Amino acid sequence: MERYLPLFLFLPIAISLFANTWAQGLPEVVINDADATTTIDLFAPPADFVDAGDAGFRLLNEAAICRADERSTIVLAAPADDFFDAGEANFRLPNEVAVCRADERLTINLVRPPAEFFDPAPDVKILSKTPAIFVPGLLGTEISDGRDLLWLDVEHIVSLANDDSFLDVLSFDGNLLPISELKLSDVIKEKNYSLFNTINFHYDYSRGLMDEFAAQGYNVSEGSADQTFYTFPYDWRYGASGIYPKPEDVSQMDVTNSVLLGQKIEELAKISPTGKVDVISHSLGGLIAKKYVLENGDPKIGKLVFLGVPNLGAPLAGRGLIAGTDFGVFGLNPQELKKISQNMPAAYDLLPTKNYFPAKGSWVRIVKETNLWGINETQNLDWTQTRIYLAGADANNTALDNAIDLHSDEFDGDDIYEIMANKGIDSYNIAGCRSATFSALLDMQSKTGVHQYYDYFEFANGDDTVPFESANRKLAKDENTFYVRDAKHGQMPSAAGIRQKIAGIVSQNNIPLPNNKIITHAQLRENERLCRLFGIALRIDSPLAIKVTDRDGNIIENIPGVGPKNEIPGAMFEINESKKFVYLPQNEDQQYQISLQGEGDGFFTLTARAVEDDLLQEPRVFSLLPVSKDLSGVIELNEQETIIKVDDNGDGKIDQTLSRDEIFTIGELIADFNRYAAAGLIKKPQSAVILAQLKLLQKEFAVLEKLQASNRLPQRAKTAAIAASRRLISRQIDLLAKEIQTMAKRGNVGQEIAQALLSGLERVRPK
Repeated sequence: MERYLPLFLFLPIAISLFANTWAQGLPEVVINDADATTTIDLFAPPADFVDAGDAGFRLLNEAAICRADERSTIVLAAPADDFFDAGEANFRLPNEVAVCRADERLTINLVRPPAEFFDPAPDVKILSKTPAIFVPGLLGTEISDGRDLLWLDVEHIVSLANDDSFLDVLSFDGNLLPISELKLSDVIKEKNYSLFNTINFHYDYSRGLMDEFAAQGYNVSEGSADQTFYTFPYDWRYGASGIYPKPEDVSQMDVTNSVLLGQKIEELAKISPTGKVDVISHSLGGLIAKKYVLENGDPKIGKLVFLGVPNLGAPLAGRGLIAGTDFGVFGLNPQELKKISQNMPAAYDLLPTKNYFPAKGSWVRIVKETNLWGINETQNLDWTQTRIYLAGADANNTALDNAIDLHSDEFDGDDIYEIMANKGIDSYNIAGCRSATFSALLDMQSKTGVHQYYDYFEFANGDDTVPFESANRKLAKDENTFYVRDAKHGQMPSAAGIRQKIAGIVSQNNIPLPNNKIITHAQLRENERLCRLFGIALRIDSPLAIKVTDRDGNIIENIPGVGPKNEIPGAMFEINESKKFVYLPQNEDQQYQISLQGEGDGFFTLTARAVEDDLLQEPRVFSLLPVSKDLSGVIELNEQETIIKVDDNGDGKIDQTLSRDEIFTIGELIADFNRYAAAGLIKKPQSAVILAQLKLLQKEFAVLEKLQASNRLPQRAKTAAIAASRRLISRQIDLLAKEIQTMAKRGNVGQEIAQALLSGLERVRPK
């Protein structure tokens, strides 16, 4: 990336800039009266101007003389504190000098400068239209070690070895500094890869967006003199709060990604016909853009489009730190991302913030066993407790503190729209909704508080990464706020409909949208259900593989040795050892083919729960069905029930058909019990005791049903009789539950069987 820095040219009378001989081996610069300006390309400077070697004092690869009103001498190895204000070149004080990057003799004759040096402002070519710049999100810029691509090396990541340790060099140390010197490349455009000619991988991040702007008359040719659409590659590991390395004890403005973005915007504003730059910021890029706006009194931004911005953070980032995640990158080992996230500022900037808790609630839950077998105690951690929990999970306290400072009440607050408007920025916000989004990490612990495993199948409404409440902040006026339904966070910039909407906003052209996925704030206010989750959640606890195909041929499946693959818009697919979780949207009567295949011997439990208006409904549970490698089957989802058709031996014939609706009866519980007993999962003396009590319960339920249907009793007597019948049934359920727990403790009933029976008893208990 080119950078241009202001230099102040001497007046024609006795003007000179020169470097003295080294005093005591230290480099010196002498400056005498400067008040005019010029520019220089620091990637191709005149040979006698500057050496780009390893300077003792640097601001990345830049040199700048910001101001000199009288003769001054600077010893660059030990400069006076009041000489340096390089990061605020627009704020100039009399007698103030700032020099960044000089480590050898500088000699320039400014009366007769080299032809390639002097480029007076009147000769600057102004672009044909206001330039637009795309600021990518986390993981959106390629990084290499100078020879080989590290991120995003799809071929290496999507490998059967499932070993992504080559990414270790992306890590930071405990001081929040990179452990290796790496190089930035371009913003990711698109990636294509085929594994064994059967698994095809295609990822379009910014190519579609660039093509859409090209169709609206923007020049997207990088490096062209007439370029009007730009991308902003940056080191996403630093996030919004991270500070780039600099020598110790040097008085210099901190360099952050927002500072670098500001430099790029200032550079483009100088050649913009409006003096402004239009900015499209995705995800983490939105936090960086917001920080730039707050840091500058006169940000040179015309239109600012926020896209899927985690204003209040995202629980998925916390899961990455604590348990690991692939962040939706197909084939990425979740534990590798956990490893490189521990000291990475970006991971902390994206954690749920203090303001997330009143908006959405806790995102860490402690689930602890109790002395009552099968009964757990749940603790939802608040903001302070979560901070303590993160510290116990080896989080970097400095990075956490920096992220807390970043997410001030001003930064996270709804007043941010007014701040931008007062600075002349025309802002827009596009938030994703109606996609299942990770929402809570469950730490499953023993009675003594010892961690056993993590469960992360909790989900909420969002864009599959950022919860709706985090993205839907007051970043723009209502008429400039839009919502994308069934969004996939990592593909939002180039997704059909979104890219046209962004290009239409920036170019002010009326571009038709290809689908009905984008709605306005007014439409959502009129009907909130337009952005709500409606679908089915399936959880499988077993050695059983699941594959889902929608009507468009999009697939959900697990690729052995690679990881979960999810192509279905709005869907969610998670795997935690032998446990699988799938959410399938049914907002628009979507149809799915769902197949099952045994992966080993044992039993499987399938739980299906309808989701309506973001809320989980009563479960439909198929408990402890036998499974072997020969088993295959299908799941059929109807509005009122879930049906499993099973081929037990792989001969192509359906051996059993099971159905469940949301109303679980005592008859269904007895049928499940008889299956367990027939399979030899309950010892005979104990099975006889349990069955007798289940049949007694069945008789009491029959009495209750008659009372509820009776018209013979006066209403008051009927109400009292029904209440008494319900109390009797509840007491019998409590006694049977206690007996089952005792059997489980003695080993007469397996824990899985006991849990299934206890769960069934709670489901039939009169409400």
